[in-house]
Amino acid sequence: MAVSTMKVRVLPYQPHCFAYGGFEVQMLHALLAARSAGVDIQPLDVWSRDASFDILHVWGLSEIHLKAVTWAKRSGKKVVISTLLPYSNPRVRMRFLINNFLGRDRSLKLIASLLDSLVVVNESQAEVAKTLYGIPQNKISKIPNIVQDNFYLPTSDDNSIKFRVREYLICVGGVSVRKNQLKLAKAAISAEVPLLLVGQTVAGEETYAEMLRKLVVQNDFIQWLEGGLPVGSAELVAAYQGCIGFALPSYNETQPISALEAAALGKPLLLSDMDWAKQDLYAGAYLVDPGSEKSILKGIRRMRDEISNTNRLEALTQCRSLNVGRAYANIYEQVLGKKINIEAGF
Repeated sequence: MAVSTMKVRVLPYQPHCFAYGGFEVQMLHALLAARSAGVDIQPLDVWSRDASFDILHVWGLSEIHLKAVTWAKRSGKKVVISTLLPYSNPRVRMRFLINNFLGRDRSLKLIASLLDSLVVVNESQAEVAKTLYGIPQNKISKIPNIVQDNFYLPTSDDNSIKFRVREYLICVGGVSVRKNQLKLAKAAISAEVPLLLVGQTVAGEETYAEMLRKLVVQNDFIQWLEGGLPVGSAELVAAYQGCIGFALPSYNETQPISALEAAALGKPLLLSDMDWAKQDLYAGAYLVDPGSEKSILKGIRRMRDEISNTNRLEALTQCRSLNVGRAYANIYEQVLGKKINIEAGF
């Protein structure tokens, strides 16, 4: 069997035993997608002395990767970094200027000068990479998050009984102050619209989760699957399929996968009126002030009472695993200046 002329090794942001969320899920899905596109790609074994690979693919533009990136370049490797960046606003720009003045971003600047390709999820992120981090346009690529194929294949089964609520809103994601599930739950109760919460408590957010738990116990309108549901599972698809809409009034996101999954199933979206929600992939979303329970309440009522005709399927095809895998394979080919041998099997 032919062997690949290109080898990629992947380094995560942190050990998954300490933190595991959407970013880590995307890393693993992107790895599998690139492998399906013919790339010899594997997690980097940090205990191995085998350096017989061509590209180090790092997840996260962070100073914690400085040593790895520096040594990779000294060893003649190409470096690709996939990252999430803050959206540009006056506060972000001011913080960047202050950190720059105090010299706190030296490590990031050095990493930015060494990388061969930076991958971000959309045009807004690309602009931040260019204007704040000084990364040349020709080194920046845009690849959205992956939505697994089963989210594009809706079923007609009624799974409401399984989740003990009917005609419900759904919110999927780790429970935390940032995700804002408590205000969402209070607004849903006021609107008398059932809410299904799916997600485990984020480490360090136990006090917030306990406040939410007390509210859930007191109200039959709210159901919380505290153990979450397996990523990409039939159970998760069923949970989305049975809802009247998806809600995530989060204070800070980049490109939340849960909203993409709901959009792929044709569900209305209720999101925060912030830059992260104003992407083509979320076109037609009901936008609310995440800090205002009243605003969230009005958004829920609009979602419940209006008929949404937004069709995002054409835009969402770029999120399919096959297309993302090919996009990464193209980047690897570009930085190495050679084609992948797609006859190889791994």
